[in-house]
Amino acid sequence: MVRHLRQAKGAGTQVRISEETFTGLVAGLYEAGFGRSDWTAVVRSTAAMFGGAGSVIFDLNPGSGEISNWIGAGLEAGGDEYARYANAINPRMHFSLKAPLGHIAWDYRFISDGEMRRHAFYDWTLQYGGVMYFVGTRLFDDLESNTSTFTSVEFSPRHGHVTREMIETFAQVRGHIANAWRLNRLMHRSHASREIEVLMESHAACGLIVYDSKGRIRSVNDRAGTILRQCDGLVMRDGVLIAQLAHETDQLQALLQACWRTSTHGLGSPGGAVAITRMSGQPRYIVRVMPVAVPKVPFPPDLPAIVVTITDPVMPIDIEPEVLGRLYGLTRREADLAVQLSAGLELRAAARSAGMSYNTARSHIRLLFHKTGARSQLQLVSILRGLNMLH
Repeated sequence: MVRHLRQAKGAGTQVRISEETFTGLVAGLYEAGFGRSDWTAVVRSTAAMFGGAGSVIFDLNPGSGEISNWIGAGLEAGGDEYARYANAINPRMHFSLKAPLGHIAWDYRFISDGEMRRHAFYDWTLQYGGVMYFVGTRLFDDLESNTSTFTSVEFSPRHGHVTREMIETFAQVRGHIANAWRLNRLMHRSHASREIEVLMESHAACGLIVYDSKGRIRSVNDRAGTILRQCDGLVMRDGVLIAQLAHETDQLQALLQACWRTSTHGLGSPGGAVAITRMSGQPRYIVRVMPVAVPKVPFPPDLPAIVVTITDPVMPIDIEPEVLGRLYGLTRREADLAVQLSAGLELRAAARSAGMSYNTARSHIRLLFHKTGARSQLQLVSILRGLNMLH
């Protein structure tokens, strides 16, 4: 599956994000979260995936305005200057601090181009980084450290405003960024594997399988379990992950063995991906295997050693109506209908499941098209299925 993102006005090109590029970024995020790769590199990869001018992630103490853990790509030295001056007048920050967790923010959601041109904050962003537009969010609040974590992808005036497709793709990746940043904190605080596994499972939009240092499976999240129970190209047999095509099984097992050597001895493989053919003819699973390397010898027995992610481009998802309401300004009845449509139901069946008449559903779906920018029911479902991180 390939995601098509229209480049914002002014660039005149298209950005194409393949499923492998997307899952590669997800794997990179978890590798950074486990401390085996550099956060700057993965932040740079995030900006590159969106074709942006830069990206940033940082922690903010909302009371004092103190900035910590600033990691930027294209905005590398901005933390101190931002803390001294720009944050206090940042209209984005005022919006995000008031918005519920899980929101997605972008400039024209709350400020016009004319207001940007007259605002001192945008003078600063242009002078400092040559950027003006953005898509971002407040990832989570940490009561223990009294900080909130923010991330964004930044765009220059040449890029123009972000598109709806970019916003939807950012909605998919933001939960993985939050997970990885939390993992990074846990790695500094504790080596309690159960905490890590629960964290990884809590927002996982893909299947997750965790192996220990003995090569045994420690946990399989719900999404991975659903994929394996379908027996459609990928199965678990006697604790071993097996593809239904022999050469793909060989590739998968070779990756697992190499990643196990990396985690336990520091030598082996940085990880990789295998596309798994499905007997049903549906788009292939993308299985990415990554080692967890830690600076301790011997390897702590209570930490995961290998993490496997499984992405299924066509898996049905669950979307919370409240999330749709916040993101697109839907009424509860519109959101209820959208949830049923996202499960693959035709309009008449979706209307019955949502407890409304077919004529009412026809009225609602016209409003759904208008509010989401979809031009057909097929495109609407595609948009809705792109929101599986926001639950």
